[in-house]
Amino acid sequence: MSIDNIIRYFLWLILTVWFGGMVAQDTLMADFPEKWTGKWSGELEISTAKGKVQTLPMELHILPADSAGIWKWTIIYQVEKPDVREYELSVVEREKGHFLIDEKNSIKLDAWLLGNVLSCRFSVDNTLLLVNYIFESDHIRFEIFAGSKASPRLTGEEAEEVDEILNYPVTTMQRAILRR
Repeated sequence: MSIDNIIRYFLWLILTVWFGGMVAQDTLMADFPEKWTGKWSGELEISTAKGKVQTLPMELHILPADSAGIWKWTIIYQVEKPDVREYELSVVEREKGHFLIDEKNSIKLDAWLLGNVLSCRFSVDNTLLLVNYIFESDHIRFEIFAGSKASPRLTGEEAEEVDEILNYPVTTMQRAILRR
């Protein structure tokens, strides 16, 4: 990494912390997941480069569990018969915004609270996914971006002063506005 890139990175970091408002982040972390509690529902739209390919009803239930520090995190897709996914959300390191979504089948997804966004990034087989739950005043915006990680496009390798970058395609988007 060149000295210019290091300087740019530190300037970006300082500005992000300064303008990002650490006090606001602390407040959001203190209110999560309590402020998000409820039964949320809406229409999930699944799209590709060709446009919308499917729409279906979706629900997200965020409710306190019997155990302290554990939350029921249930996703319901209304297909021919309801596809109910009963997960649990727990705190790993609140001060770092680190949470865990336990799928209760040996799969545990790390989730990161950044401002008003709970984000998970993971891969399944050859697919790279980014899942975002974005809390806004009267709704949660649910988004999944997915694509193959098999053949990334490499760029930046010709210049010494530039870091190499791997580009991954995004081929599918799922998006829903969920309201209480």
